[in-house]
Amino acid sequence: MKNGKLCFGSLMLALAIFFFFDDCNAQYYKIINKATSKCIDVSGGKVDNGTPIIQWEFKGSNNQLWEFKEENGYVQIINKGTGKCIDVEGAKQDDGTKIIQWENNKGNNQFWEVTQDEKGFYRFVSKATGKALSVSGPSDPQLIQMSVSNNSYQLWEIHEVQ
Repeated sequence: MKNGKLCFGSLMLALAIFFFFDDCNAQYYKIINKATSKCIDVSGGKVDNGTPIIQWEFKGSNNQLWEFKEENGYVQIINKGTGKCIDVEGAKQDDGTKIIQWENNKGNNQFWEVTQDEKGFYRFVSKATGKALSVSGPSDPQLIQMSVSNNSYQLWEIHEVQ
């Protein structure tokens, strides 16, 4: 958006996201971190609101499979096993805020702007906070939000699962 007008590049990205995450037929994806090669996972497959979203070795279970629902240029990332959304805990603005799952309440802390870099990796930036979905570190499974940077902890691969 520039001076209140949608830029052509932004429009093209929005269209690409819409067609990539077409929700006419539920498609599920594994989301793998560039730095650690681990995927996004609902800890222990628990269904409770507030359950941590972590990184874990891919096992193919439903708590590691995600559906994307597009709305107004942003996506909600919804777990196949629990039906709950990836959520910035309490919509807090701080770096290091935990990423959890929560029932769909359409809060801005459940919507993500998705961008793709020149090498094909994706970044998810919270609509509520402007911060990126990130791995805490190689040995810490908890996902957090951090200020956007070129850190590979913030870059993700998305692979459709058949």
